[in-house]
Amino acid sequence: MKNLIHSNLILLCSVLFIFLCLIPSTELKSQTTNDNVEESAEAPTTKATKYKVKKNIFRYNNVFSFYPFQSAINYMTVGYEFKTGEKTAFKTIAGYAKQESSLLGFSDISNYSGFKIEMELKYFVNKKSVVFNGIYFAPFAMYKSCQFTFMEDKSYYDPNTGIYHYETVETSGKSGATHIGFLLGYHSKIGESFTLDMFAGEGLMSASGNHEMGSRFGDIYANEIRMKAGICLGFGF
Repeated sequence: MKNLIHSNLILLCSVLFIFLCLIPSTELKSQTTNDNVEESAEAPTTKATKYKVKKNIFRYNNVFSFYPFQSAINYMTVGYEFKTGEKTAFKTIAGYAKQESSLLGFSDISNYSGFKIEMELKYFVNKKSVVFNGIYFAPFAMYKSCQFTFMEDKSYYDPNTGIYHYETVETSGKSGATHIGFLLGYHSKIGESFTLDMFAGEGLMSASGNHEMGSRFGDIYANEIRMKAGICLGFGF
């Protein structure tokens, strides 16, 4: 009888010992599972927050651009701009045109060739704006010049006959203009590498030479306050 009681006590103690050993293991497993669930629940929030912060930032500091509407009037125009600060960028624009006949001119001219160079300093004005993505304000300065030929009626006096003679001769012409003013524009990124830049503004233009003959559609030479507007496409590098 004593041996049986003794055996039962040993068995009961063994069961209690095993039960006590299993409890910490179960709690630890439960705590680990809860921690994993909490980490899984927090992970998407962290990724979403990073995406919101980065989605409006253009990752490149340089942009090369071209002007499709200028190309339509046979004026090949390209631009290069680079980041100079957290909200500023400097842009240089150059263009060249060459045309045998005056398809888009206001005068009967031929052998047209011209060039232009322009500089802009962009400042992105919104608090949330970053360079190359947002509304910007930009002072600009441009100089352009063109050369061409046109047919001109001339008269000369013949002293031998005492008669005035008239003839039409080909004459060389030249015009130049300086344009200084301000632009308001919107520069936005397209995908990860491309940009769209839309702008409009006004400035004072001062022209010289045969500026009325040198004017073409989309390329005016004048002495007046002149509007400037356009669109350009670019890619970052």
